[in-house]
Amino acid sequence: GEKVTLGTNGGTGDNANYVVFAKNMETVLNGKLIKNLQVFDSENAADWSIYNNTGVGSVLFGDRDITFTSFPENLVGAETVKTACDSKLVTTDLGVFTAGADITLYVAMDSRVTNPVPNWLNDWKNTRVTMSISNDLTYILYKHNFKSGEKVIMGTNSGSGASANYIFMAVPQEKVIKGDINLEGVIDAFDMCLARKGVIDGFTNTLSQDAADVDENGIVDINDHKQIQDYILKNISQMGNGKCNYRHLYPIYYEDVYKSNGCLSNSYGY
Repeated sequence: GEKVTLGTNGGTGDNANYVVFAKNMETVLNGKLIKNLQVFDSENAADWSIYNNTGVGSVLFGDRDITFTSFPENLVGAETVKTACDSKLVTTDLGVFTAGADITLYVAMDSRVTNPVPNWLNDWKNTRVTMSISNDLTYILYKHNFKSGEKVIMGTNSGSGASANYIFMAVPQEKVIKGDINLEGVIDAFDMCLARKGVIDGFTNTLSQDAADVDENGIVDINDHKQIQDYILKNISQMGNGKCNYRHLYPIYYEDVYKSNGCLSNSYGY
């Protein structure tokens, strides 16, 4: 709203008049994990921000009142880039920022633009964990690890008007123990039960999903369930690709099997 006065050029006929150029000011945003975020979409940059009170009921966009109706528990409070929904129409990169620490970065993408995903997401892992928002859309979470100081390109959302824009969420870099589904630091019968439940119902926690995918094929299925059981029963010494980074075994007795309500079996057939 500030007024700019264009002064005289001198008032002589011995020269040409001046030319004035103007461009939108570059928007730069900073958080603790997300540093020097430059928004390239100048038309909607004012509606972008970084915030931390993420969870059920929090608002996705700076230009809409759409909220989350389901949210992974391990991402509650994550440092989040609140984008403008209208930035979805841009067909070029939306921005760039620097990782302020070693981080695990999540992108929540409208499921309508994930088949296929935009090219810049090809190297990101599909967590197969979903989120719901208040206009009855489903978002799919993708994740990737970045080192401190590494540049992160925020690519296009596809440019389609028949979609909602993505959001970015950053957390300190995650460390996943394969098989430790309840995230307690050991692999035991409780993880076995959760693996079976996850095969049937899926997961609402991206860390648990990752821990359950012991063969690292991106899907939690009966093969993962069987490997975790065999590992606990000492039928195998390693899971998945042979890079299991933790081992804490418990003997499985009749009482354990009985109390597991069918989640466990042992090599003796009971």
